[in-house]
Formats: sequence, C-alpha cells, structure tokens
Amino acid sequence: MDLDYVRWLGHQGAPCPERLRGREPPLAFVVVHTNGIHRCKIQPCACLRCPGLIDQALNAYLFPGTIDLPQTLFTHAVLRDAHIDILTSKKPPHAYIKKLERKTRHATSAKSKNRYREFNYPNRREDLITVPCFACPWPGVNLPEDWENTSRDLRYIYRIFMGADGNHSLHKKSKRDDKTDYSLAGGRAFFADAEKMAAFAKKTSKDRTVVQTCSGFKVTRSQRAGKFRNMDISGVVAITCLRHGCFFSRAVVDLVGNEQFHLVDLAMCGAFESAYKLLEHLLSYDMGCTYLVGLMNRWDEWNLPLEMRKVLACMKILLPQMHMLAHKESCQIDFAMCYKQGTGHSNGETVEIAWAILNEIGVATREMNGGARHDAICDSINGYNWDKMQGLAEYLAHKLGEKLLLQLDQVVDFAGLTYAAGPDLICEWAEQDIDEEAFTPADYKRRVERRGATFGSVYVLDKSKVPSEGQAYEALMESARSVTSTNADKAVSKAGGKRVRLTPLDVKFIHMCHGQRAVPPDKQRQAYW
Repeated sequence: MDLDYVRWLGHQGAPCPERLRGREPPLAFVVVHTNGIHRCKIQPCACLRCPGLIDQALNAYLFPGTIDLPQTLFTHAVLRDAHIDILTSKKPPHAYIKKLERKTRHATSAKSKNRYREFNYPNRREDLITVPCFACPWPGVNLPEDWENTSRDLRYIYRIFMGADGNHSLHKKSKRDDKTDYSLAGGRAFFADAEKMAAFAKKTSKDRTVVQTCSGFKVTRSQRAGKFRNMDISGVVAITCLRHGCFFSRAVVDLVGNEQFHLVDLAMCGAFESAYKLLEHLLSYDMGCTYLVGLMNRWDEWNLPLEMRKVLACMKILLPQMHMLAHKESCQIDFAMCYKQGTGHSNGETVEIAWAILNEIGVATREMNGGARHDAICDSINGYNWDKMQGLAEYLAHKLGEKLLLQLDQVVDFAGLTYAAGPDLICEWAEQDIDEEAFTPADYKRRVERRGATFGSVYVLDKSKVPSEGQAYEALMESARSVTSTNADKAVSKAGGKRVRLTPLDVKFIHMCHGQRAVPPDKQRQAYW
C-alpha cells in the first residue's frame, strides 16, 4: 500500500533543518507494521555529526531488513507481535508474513511483494538469554544461608530433580546448508556449543552401543525402519527440571541416529553447569537402570569435566513411573520413585509434557539450516520456560494449601491403619529393610553384590506365603457351594418360595445381600424363580 507520508529520522520526528535547506528527495522504503506492508518515504537526518542510516532507523524503532543497503524496515511493534504469535501458534514465520499480506490486500487491490526473506533477518537476535527455573534450588537466590549444613536425612529438601529424554520429532532433513548460517546464540542458550557437539561426536563416533532396557527392549526397535533416512539430525536429547518442567541451559544435544548414552552424558554435562554445587541430584531416565552401569567409565573415557565427576558419582538415578513398566520386576522395585526417600509424588514423566508442546515447531525447523534451527528451537524453549514461570508462584501457593490439608487426612488414615494392625505387626514391619536409598553410579555394583541370591524386597509379594491360583479357585468354588446349600435355603424360606437351583448371578446377589435383615420384595422377584 502506498502512503503519502514522509517519516523524518532524528530530531524526534521533526524535519531536519539541513534537509529543509537542500532539495534531496526522501528515500523510498517498504515499512512492515502490524496492519500490513506499506510503501512510504523516509528522510534521514543530514546534520554534521548524525549517525548512519541504519543507526537512525534503529533509534526510530525501525529494524532494517539487511545491513547492506536496506530497502525494508520493520517496526518494533510488528517484531514483538510476530515473536508472540510464533511462540504461541508454533507456526513458521512464513505464515505470519502471509497474514500481513492478506491484511494489505484487504485495503488495496495491488499485490504486495513477499517480504519473508527480509523478515527472517531481524528475528535472529544477537544473543538469546535463557529463562531459568526460579523454583528449583538456586544457591544465593532462593536458599537459606545455612543450607549447606542441612542434616543428611533432610538434604532431599534441596535436591535438584532432573529428567532426561530423547525426541525424534525435532529432526533436521538432509539438504544443502548455507555454510554462513550459524546459531547466533553460540552455546549461550539451550543447545550445547555447536563446535563442542561436533568435536564430541567425532571423538565418540566408534561407540556403537545399542541402548536397551534391562528386559532386552532395544530403543532401535521402537523406531520405524528407515525413519532416519535422509536426515542429518534425527532429533534431540534434553535434560529438564523434573518438578517444574523447565529446560536447563546448554542441556540440549542433537542426535545422530538412535538415542545414545554418550550424547546423554554431554547433555548432563551442560545441566550440571548450573546445578553441580547442590548437595543432592536425582535423574529420572527411561533407561536409567542400564545408563548408570557404565556411566563413570564413559565420563572418564570421553574426558568430560572432572570437577563434576564427584557430583555424578553420587547422583541418584530412577525410572519414570510409566516407562518403568517395560522393565523387569526387580527394576520396577529398585528404581521406582514411589519407594525412594524424598521423591514425594513425582512421577518422572514431566519432560513428555514439554515434547507434546514443542513437537509442533518440528514441522518448520526440520526444513531450516543448522543455525536457524537451533535459534528457533531455543526461542520456543525460552518461551515455554517463560510461560511456566508466569503462573508458577500462584500455582505453588495453591498446591501448598492443598497439600497441607491432604497431609492432615493422611496422618489420620495412617494412625487408623497403625491402630488396626496392632503393635506386633508394627514392630515386625519396622525391623524390615525397606531399601529407601536410590542407586547411584558409585554404589550400584557394591549394593547389588552385597544382596546375594536370596534377597527379597518387602515390596515384592512372597509367593510361598500366598495360595496358588488353583488353591484360590478351589476356595472360591467351595464358598459358592456353601452359599447355595445353606444361605440360599434361608433366603428362599424367608421369601416363602420353594428351593430351586440358583444361577451364578443369583449367587452374586446373595453375596451382596448377605447380612441384611430382609431381602427387598422387588429384589426377591428379580433374583428367584
């Protein structure tokens, strides 16, 4: 749309006195605003010490489409609106430009030139600042001064909960990339540094370990054959905050092929940068029972930071509640979050919620170059973290009141169960080993060897003390026969009828009504012939 309007730069929008003395015509520009794409005239300042054209445009809240002879300017309002629109709708920038073109055509019949190429330039910010999780333990921010002196039995209060998981929806197709297109974040956002990832991948290229669970389920089998064909990057693996669902900085790593433990190690290295000073760490990973076995050896082999090795050795590793059903029964007990001290009601599946939201941008990012893809994913993750933090304070305050009331109910229930069990059973149960400490890479082998072949968990049913399936069936049949011969006679005599053979449905009804003083007349007609 042509606007008969001249925008003066400098002098706070007033005409430049030097320009008024001369006769130089204004410059023709395309200005993109929230209401459409417009052609208008720009008159820069010509004073003696005025800055260049690009600096003058930036001072006037106009962002150039390029730094070399720009012909397109974007208002800050349209950049803010586009940023929010892309984060919330998960649509590519191309869709937003199409919307602006439609708005322009509604006002004029002339077709506007597509400005998608120029629009991509100002949306690549020079630096991406990540939004952290403000509710997780953060020394110097939300922890008391003496938190390091907390007794061992209460250290779980300041424990950091982390979750690891791979995602194959945020992949990248094989294509001819622009070699000059690199991430402007430069390792300062959610992805690990690109050069660091490339060097690490080259060093670990000979590692062909097949990732599988303790039950022999290989992760490779869960992926469709040929799924990663024509892909440079098959997805990402990330470390998230388990309690609140936020992503850690520098803890997202590109996957090449299937999920691999050494790439999870690299993501853990990035997550530890902001959390290794804490006293306790817990990781939930759907391959946790096999991941911890060779973790320390891999950390040494790949020359990962030694200052984090001590923290890594004491890190507790468990399984997510839903994924652990694919594991052996022993792992479902040893690595269950509900049986370990200090885990509360955490289910370990928080990262799956994040993937369900972020997978929507995969349709756009899989077509991008490497740098643009990293920046787009980081921007979406940053927006996701910000949305989480927006309502977190109110949510936690609400949950605190809710949990205090629930605690009262549970105390009453626990007291009732304790009274019903009696002192003898309580003393017997108190002497049993509940094994409430989670496994760590440092003590896993030693604790398993110490158990011996006769070890039995208190959470596993002792089949020697319960009747077999056949014995239970015989007991049920005997119970049914006794009901038919004795209780049925009494029920029929009360109803004034003759003795008849009862169907299984009749037996169930007698069980239900047994103990009542009288059978309702309408039920008598339904139950007996």
